[in-house]
Amino acid sequence: MTLPDDVSDRRAQVARVLRRQHARLLRKVEGLRGDLAEAERAGDHRRMGEILLTYGKQVPARATEARLPDPSDPARNVVVALDPRVTPQVNAARYFKRAAKAERGLKEVPPRLRAVEAEAHALAVLLARVVALEEGASDSAR
Repeated sequence: MTLPDDVSDRRAQVARVLRRQHARLLRKVEGLRGDLAEAERAGDHRRMGEILLTYGKQVPARATEARLPDPSDPARNVVVALDPRVTPQVNAARYFKRAAKAERGLKEVPPRLRAVEAEAHALAVLLARVVALEEGASDSAR
C-alpha cells in the first residue's frame, strides 16, 4: 500500500519539526547543566566574599587579584579575583550576591533540568515512532 504524496510529505514535515524541537531541548538541557555547575560553586563564592571582608585592608588598590590567607587554614593562601574599579568591600558584596544566586539555583535548577530531560526523552520517543512510520511507508512503497 502506498501513501499519497501529501501524507508522506506531511510526515517528513512533522519529523523535521520534531528534530528541530528536540535539538532545542538538548541545548536547553546543556544550558541547565551549566547553570547547575555554576550553582554548585555557591560555597566558593561565599568563601571569597568572607575572605575579602576579613582581609580587605590587605588588598592593594586597583588590584585584579589578591593572595590572602585562608581563614580556615592560615598556613594556606587563596587567590581572590577582583574587579580593580571597585573597593574590596564592593567585590565582597558581589561575591555574596553571586553566592545567593547560586544557592537559589541549587533549589530551582534540578527540577527544571529533570522536566526538560523528560520532555526531550518523550520527544525522542515520538520522533523515533514518526521516523519508523516514515521508513515503513517508504518500504511498502517499493
